[in-house]
This record gives sequence, structure tokens and C-alpha cells, in this order.
Amino acid sequence: MIRQHRLATLVAAAALLSAAGCSSSHHDQATPTHSATIPASLTVSPTPSPSLTASPTPSNPYEGIPAGVTTVTPYVTPPVVASSGDVRVLKPTADGKIVHVPVDITNHGKDAADYRVTVRVYAGNDTSYFKTVTVDSGLLQPGGGTQSSYLVNDPYQIMVYDPQAKIVKVTRTPR
Repeated sequence: MIRQHRLATLVAAAALLSAAGCSSSHHDQATPTHSATIPASLTVSPTPSPSLTASPTPSNPYEGIPAGVTTVTPYVTPPVVASSGDVRVLKPTADGKIVHVPVDITNHGKDAADYRVTVRVYAGNDTSYFKTVTVDSGLLQPGGGTQSSYLVNDPYQIMVYDPQAKIVKVTRTPR
């Protein structure tokens, strides 16, 4: 459709130049010898550019969608449910029979250190059913940290509706 419109515009322009007495045989383009006037009966409109908001057509289902546009769902960090010194435990999430326990350890000390953290994961207000996770950070330099999500198997799916966590013990061993 656009190609046909451009062709019609070129034909109309050629007709105007011919009617005004201009031809392509003139080689001196710096000083035109003829002036062209557009007859009132003929109107020339510029070729429209494709619309970015046009609705898709069967020939092009992506028409109207600007190139490079993506929709991004921002990641929302879960809230901190327990913290002790350099250790933070974020809100656990359940996925079937697995509970993900995010643990964030940052060495705020002046020397390198290893951390061992024991976290108890339980179901909501019922602390009688729980699982224990032991996290070993490895050597962390001052200002360094580690963030990991530890998996807890919950075969009876007791913790899936409202998993909670609390820090039982943190051991920091300077190196």
C-alpha cells in the first residue's frame, strides 16, 4: 500500500514537471530556467510514515509494536524475617514440597571470616514442626558477602502456606 502511494506521488510529480515545461534534459541545475506551479485540481500529499500505534494486520502481527520494547516485572526483595549481626534471613517461600530459605551474609568486620549459621524453618505459628538448615559461607573478605537460597524438603507440605524462619545460632570464625 505504501509502495503504491509513493508511485502515485512520483507520477503526479512527473506530470507537474511536464506540465510546467520542465524536462530532465537541463544540465544546469544551479540556475533553473522554469518555475513549476501546481494546478489547483492536483494536490500532492507527503507519504505517511508507518504509525507506531497501528493495529496489527494479518500480514504483520507485530505492526504497531515499537522495536525493542519489553515489559519487565520488577523483582521485589522479600522482607527480612530474622537478623543477627552480619546475617539476614529473608521471608521463606514454598514451591510444592520445597521451601526456599534466602540467607544473606555480609562480613562487616575488619578481618576475613567464615560463618556458620543455623536457621530453623517452621510453619506459621506452629513451631512444633520444623526443619533446620545449616549454612556455611566459606571465607568472606571484609565488606564481602554471599546470598543464597537454601532448600528445605517438606514432604508433608505442612510449611507451604506460611513458612517462617528464625536464626538459631551464628558462628563467626576470623581467619
